Amino acid sequence: NKVLLSSAAWSSLASLPSLAALLQKLRRDAGITEVRGVVYVRTRVDYLRSHYREFTRRRGNVLPFPAYVAEKMASLDPVVVLARLRDLFGDSLAVFPHAPIVDAGAHFFGLLGLPYHASSGAVRVNVGLDAVETEARRVLNVLSAEVPAGFPGLRAIAARSGVAIDPAAWTEPLPEALFRANASTRGDFASLTGWDPEEVERFFSIPAGGLADVGELTPSIRALCETWLAERRFATRFTVERLPCDAVVDAAIDRFPCGGASSRLAGYVVLACADPGRWRLLARLGGDYVSLRQGIDSPRIAARFPGNPAARRARFAVAIDGLDQKGEGLEILLEDEFGNGRVIFRVQPASG
Repeated sequence: NKVLLSSAAWSSLASLPSLAALLQKLRRDAGITEVRGVVYVRTRVDYLRSHYREFTRRRGNVLPFPAYVAEKMASLDPVVVLARLRDLFGDSLAVFPHAPIVDAGAHFFGLLGLPYHASSGAVRVNVGLDAVETEARRVLNVLSAEVPAGFPGLRAIAARSGVAIDPAAWTEPLPEALFRANASTRGDFASLTGWDPEEVERFFSIPAGGLADVGELTPSIRALCETWLAERRFATRFTVERLPCDAVVDAAIDRFPCGGASSRLAGYVVLACADPGRWRLLARLGGDYVSLRQGIDSPRIAARFPGNPAARRARFAVAIDGLDQKGEGLEILLEDEFGNGRVIFRVQPASG
């Protein structure tokens, strides 16, 4: 019998301790005597670009590519990661270059000695973004605490505005100083992978230029995204007034009722204090008070306020029965530990 475990997270130094614990458990408790590791390695530039685009798309990254690389380079150092993996697997670790392998699934199943039957009609569900669409997501991460549902993509909103953008002409700029590798680093990598000099050189190579820096498009992308956000907010059925409050660093309501008996309204409040447990949120509709669900995980907001622990769980949500039907406004209050409340939002149905 064979047990297959796979995770892209194991290419990160932060996740290697959990892998080590898993291997120990398999060997000690499950009686598995043979554990083999297989790693497919992209070129250094390809991997960092892919990592950047995925974390911008799904983890709320707001940094441009050069700044992101400078911050993440050490934790994604391939020599360090492979050395740790080699410590865990020893000689049973096999390292393959990703680029020349046409179908990694077929290659991997071949290593296992198992038949591989890929569906000819299979649809990829996690298709990566290009540099232009990634920059649009990054700009939206800066402009909005969450990329709103229903974002059709930059090319779609650009086309509506009569703007044509060719994604094939743009890419992220390469901070070459960060990508240079000395002979010692190349030698260590060759020793860890067992690759020939040509494959090692290909891994560390910096692609030739020719494509324009996507950062040059950022002002245009920002203008298009701001217009789309403004149109989307305008089209909602409610208007929101945010009132000033010294205890609040930033706040917004970004999800509104869409009709029906129960209407869900949600947003976020980033508090200035380090102890958000001293405060609670309440909704007031007429003379009735409703407690909000608060402290919901908010990774995109945390990325915008890295020094504020309250930003990690800043989102809230509340269901208000019949809000659409009543046609009434409501207030959201922030109440301190002594029961003193202050209105931070007034929500009113849009007129006309």
